[in-house]
Amino acid sequence: MLLLLIAFLVALLAGWWLLRLGNQVRAASGLPSGEVVYSDTGAWQRQERPLISRQFGLVGKPDYLVAAGAAPVPVEVKSGRRPAQPYPGHILQLAAYCLLVEETWHVAPAFGLLHYAGRPGAGQGASGDPVTLRIPYTPALKAQLLEILSAMRADRQSVNVARSHEEAVRCQHCGLAHACDEKLT
Repeated sequence: MLLLLIAFLVALLAGWWLLRLGNQVRAASGLPSGEVVYSDTGAWQRQERPLISRQFGLVGKPDYLVAAGAAPVPVEVKSGRRPAQPYPGHILQLAAYCLLVEETWHVAPAFGLLHYAGRPGAGQGASGDPVTLRIPYTPALKAQLLEILSAMRADRQSVNVARSHEEAVRCQHCGLAHACDEKLT
């Protein structure tokens, strides 16, 4: 009987310790408390459907949506090193997910989360440590996103669209490099 009581207390202590460890890991991840209601990372068995905004002609699949209030919080995970400042494209991608959440749930999230997994040996101006940045979804960011979407639609109608970067690495991995007369490599 005493052995059974000791086993029960050990199991109870182990459960408490695991719960506490899980809470610490979640806090360190930067994720808000709440249930993950959507995942496009392949970690779940089911295939998530994309979020759609017919009003803005936008479709997307955020990495995660975490239930945290009236509107889920979109989380975008980047596997590479954290840049000194988040890239504008990363912020706009997160803003697009915020817009899709706003259209789907009819309420805008206050923010989205941009998570950089980081890697050891990060280069100059970057950190190898994982970090989660809270990006406010403001009317100004939404307006910037809508302006970019409008410009992209206009460019789709153009016969010629100029290259929009000065990064040779992007050109090396571009699927249109064979037809581009502005490539950098």
